[in-house]
Order: sequence, then C-alpha cells, then structure tokens
Amino acid sequence: MMSRSLESIVLHNHDDKEHQSNINASVLNREREKSFKLAYKQNMEARREKMSGFEANDTETLKDKLQSLSTNFVYLGLLFALTGLYFVVTGIQYWLPTYLKEILGANDEDAAAYYLTLSFTGPISGVIVGGIVTTYAGGYNTENGQKI
Repeated sequence: MMSRSLESIVLHNHDDKEHQSNINASVLNREREKSFKLAYKQNMEARREKMSGFEANDTETLKDKLQSLSTNFVYLGLLFALTGLYFVVTGIQYWLPTYLKEILGANDEDAAAYYLTLSFTGPISGVIVGGIVTTYAGGYNTENGQKI
C-alpha cells in the first residue's frame, strides 16, 4: 500500500512539474508575442515618421530641386549614359535592317536573321565580358572596378 501511494505521489509530482513547465512555456510565448508586437509597432511608427519627414520638409522650390539634381554627378552620369544608350539602340533598330539590305545586299530574311542574332548575342556577351573584366579588376566594390 505504501508503494502505491508513493508511486501516486511521484506521478502527481511529475504531472505538477509538467504542468508548471507548460505554464512557463505559455507565459514565455505570451511575453515573446508582446515583445514582437511592440517591436513591430515601433518599427511601423519609425517608418511613418520617416515618410512624414518627406512631406513635412517639402518646402524646397522647383529651382532648388533642379539645382540639387544638376550638381549630383552620379545622377548626371547615369542620366547621360542611359540617354546615350537609348539613342544608340534606337538608331541601330531603325538603321541596321536598312543598312543590311541596301548596302550589304542581304535579302529580307537574311537581314532579319542577322539583326536578331546581333540583338540577342550583343547584350548577352557584353554582360558576360563586362562581368569578367570587372571581376578581374577587383569587383564592383573596389575603386578599380568602379572606374571601369
């Protein structure tokens, strides 16, 4: 009889420990959830403040904005590079088929095939060769790589 009662005490004690462990885990999960919600709320508030800063500081005139852009050399470099790229690509698209037919004497099918071949292989090979050259110079984040 004594062993049965001892056994039930041990089992009861084990159940109490397991129950207490479950309660502790539940409390921990609630605390984590609260901290995540608080962090999310703070993050969203910080984002709202950051975004509202753009609207609140919108006292610059158009002239000030244009002057700021005209002295930003990264912006100007990219602007002129893309303008030149679009100019050249449009010129090639317009001029190449006519050049192939009238100057080189290719028929319509051959001119179209040459144009498609050049249009697909040119940019792809440029990306591959440009990547190899930039990697050889040290990568995009090095001074030598950025000069290229």
